[in-house]
Amino acid sequence: MKKIVLSLVVALFAFSGFAQNANNKFAFGVNGFITDFYGPINKTFYKSGETNKGFGPSNFTFAYNLTKPLNIATSLEFGSIRNYPQSISDDFFWKWNAGLQFRFLSFLQDDGAWFDPYVYANAGLAQVNSNTNFLYNLGAGVNLWLSENFAFNIQSGWNDGIKELNFLETSFGIKFRFGKNDRDGDGVADADDLCPDLAGLELLQGCPDKDNDGVADKDDACPDLAGLKSLSGCPDKDGDGVADKDDACPDVSGLKNLSGCPDKDNDGIADKDDACPEIKGLKELNGCPDKDGDGIADKDDSCPEIAGLKNLNGCPDSDGDGIADKDDMCPNIAGIKENNGCPKINEEEKKQLEKSLVFSAKNIQFESGKDVLKKSSYKDLDNIVEIMKKYPYVRFAIEGYTDNTGKASSNLVLSQKRAEAVKNYIVSKGIDSSRLKATGYGIANPVATNSTPAGRALNRRVEIKIWK
Repeated sequence: MKKIVLSLVVALFAFSGFAQNANNKFAFGVNGFITDFYGPINKTFYKSGETNKGFGPSNFTFAYNLTKPLNIATSLEFGSIRNYPQSISDDFFWKWNAGLQFRFLSFLQDDGAWFDPYVYANAGLAQVNSNTNFLYNLGAGVNLWLSENFAFNIQSGWNDGIKELNFLETSFGIKFRFGKNDRDGDGVADADDLCPDLAGLELLQGCPDKDNDGVADKDDACPDLAGLKSLSGCPDKDGDGVADKDDACPDVSGLKNLSGCPDKDNDGIADKDDACPEIKGLKELNGCPDKDGDGIADKDDSCPEIAGLKNLNGCPDSDGDGIADKDDMCPNIAGIKENNGCPKINEEEKKQLEKSLVFSAKNIQFESGKDVLKKSSYKDLDNIVEIMKKYPYVRFAIEGYTDNTGKASSNLVLSQKRAEAVKNYIVSKGIDSSRLKATGYGIANPVATNSTPAGRALNRRVEIKIWK
């Protein structure tokens, strides 16, 4: 009976050596074993000639993984017992048992570890010499996994029967794991498959990769376009580090903070939105500069060096009459557009002013053939200056003329010089030169005949008029 119990224990122990895991829930094994009944008695464990022997191919085991560290197992064994310390008329026996195995390193390593030690506890029935006996055993062992599904097993333990059947046993065998859970059939077990319902690649832990860019579809922001891992699987045609889907300028290398667009002038405005891409400018002016700070881009500013008004294209209006200073003949006196920014002169004033100018100008005389004013002309010129001071918002045209004596070209030059001589005198008396325009007309516009000395004298003249 003890021999039978011993054989059953050995078989159970061999079965418990299976190290199933979540990937392979089931295991099957074939074991051989050696039993020792004398060792516990005389302390000479497994001494040659005093060791009961059993043959393992008759031991078949089957196991199932409950949790990562815990297996449940059952085993059936047939064999023979020799050198048993008691007399047994029939050495044939059979044994069935079941038990638990605890893989105590499973908490510290993954299921792929090749070194897989465990402890076990089993109980079962054994029959020797037509007698049935109850048996339990405790022990430890190790699986040495040579591949995912195949291992070599060694284990040893103590067996105890209720009818004085006590012995040691050691077994050797081979183990096979099977029953991999793989719902999508991609060869990656569900426990290790990040996409258990979609057939995928082992390299990507069972997840598919439609565009073959090495990024699993579940992590791929662009699953239909081959891209870069650094960009979550999205392409980057211009190589600026911004994925094409987020790149406002996908064909031109640019800056990340500008959504992948370039900024040639480094003003923080993408060239595509920059009205002045070659010149650093302001955001509020679409990237254009504003030198005078009047809020009008230089490219649209008619007076870019002087702060002005928007309604005057950036030009100032000193007198506030709505006419830009550059177009205002009276920039410091409010006027009207019809009078070029100067105050309007009523008809009576205009007639009186023109009359006074004609009266005074007819007495302006020069040295013969020269542009030198005669001293006798100073009094009348001073009167003209006083008239101009009374009308500070009026501009005046000084026109020089000659008779037809001599060459026309020489007369034209002389008339210009005489007109400028008059202008210079008036300016020297305090009149702003911007209010004066000097022009020589030579022999043009005669006021009398050039056939007589008196007529020629009248044609040699300077006229001063209101400059409109």
